[in-house]
Amino acid sequence: EACEGGYVNGDGVTDLVDVAGLQRHLAGLESLAAPAKCPGDACDATSIGLLRQALADEAPPATCAAASALACFDPFEANDARAASRYLGSHSDAGTGGSIVATLPPGDDDWFSFRLVDDAGSFEPFAVVSTPAADYDACFYIDCDSGDTASIDCLAGQPASVDGVPGCCSTTGGIANDSVEASVTCGGFGTPEDSTIYVRVFRASSVPAACGPYTLEFGG
Repeated sequence: EACEGGYVNGDGVTDLVDVAGLQRHLAGLESLAAPAKCPGDACDATSIGLLRQALADEAPPATCAAASALACFDPFEANDARAASRYLGSHSDAGTGGSIVATLPPGDDDWFSFRLVDDAGSFEPFAVVSTPAADYDACFYIDCDSGDTASIDCLAGQPASVDGVPGCCSTTGGIANDSVEASVTCGGFGTPEDSTIYVRVFRASSVPAACGPYTLEFGG
């Protein structure tokens, strides 16, 4: 289809052969049969990364004019609402958590979720959003597995809630990192704090209509 990208060898299928072909093109060894299918605004090293991300997610990268004009491809779409959040796996609060790199097209919200298991003495989930050249904000919301409403103390960010689920939001101005962290309890004494954490990344009102990458780090 017109918006399906990645098959730079022109065979209509986006696969690892296209990644190899793009690498050979950048090394000056061969030309591309379908350069218009490179994700982003150029057939460059960034396109290789986007292709690999798309293949890992089993979704071809888009090359529609609107996306290409902004050099913008978000491999985690569609995740514009909490109910459609992209799941980032289960992690222990005694472990290291994880990180991803994503982009935020104009008018977009990104939602992610991860499960945090209570293996340590204190239960303090966190999320940090960092960007090289844009003002993006971050929130997270804590949904206890036990069914109890989480009791939280925001260690970073300000108290907030969505759909009755409590959390914290950071709206730091400028290009500074936005961090949210909370001390959480679920239910009474002895109740595990195992929870699903919903993370929202969105643009500050002053951010212009352009596409920018960001890094999301998360864990407990």
